Formats: sequence, C-alpha cells, structure tokens
Amino acid sequence: MLSIFDLDHAYQLNLTKAAWEWEELARMPNPRYNHATLYDNDRMFVFIGKNGIYFEHAIDMFDMLEKTWTTLPEQSSLHKSGVGAAKWG
Repeated sequence: MLSIFDLDHAYQLNLTKAAWEWEELARMPNPRYNHATLYDNDRMFVFIGKNGIYFEHAIDMFDMLEKTWTTLPEQSSLHKSGVGAAKWG
C-alpha cells in the first residue's frame, strides 16, 4: 500500500488492484504545516511546523497499523521550522 495524507484524510493506493481507496482517519491532534516527518517501523512522527499562528512543539505519532494518533511529550528544545529528520539503518 502507498499512502498519502493530508490533515484530515488518507488516500491509499492498493497495488494489487491498482485502485485508489478512500479511508477517513482520526484527525491529527495538532494540525500544522512546514513540518518535518519521520517514518519508522509502521509509525509516522510529525514534529515542528506552524499551526497557523505559532510554532508547534508537540510531536504527533501516527500508528499505521492501528490507524491512531498519539501526542508525545512536548519538546521545547525543537525550535522553529527548517528541521529535517532521517533514519539511519
């Protein structure tokens, strides 16, 4: 499956049927833009970014298997936008 997310919904491409399927998911707890994203072990971490007015410090984790969001503790040491993320190995 290939997934594409916006703040409210997900689209999945079913590679066996070659068809897009619509699936409504739980809303992201702290919507934002200009964020950084990291994918690891069926989990997507979204951090930093702006919520429209302020910079967002919460880290939201989306569990791809459970299809649920969890907000992790705030990281005030993460400042502003322009943050990148990478997984090694």
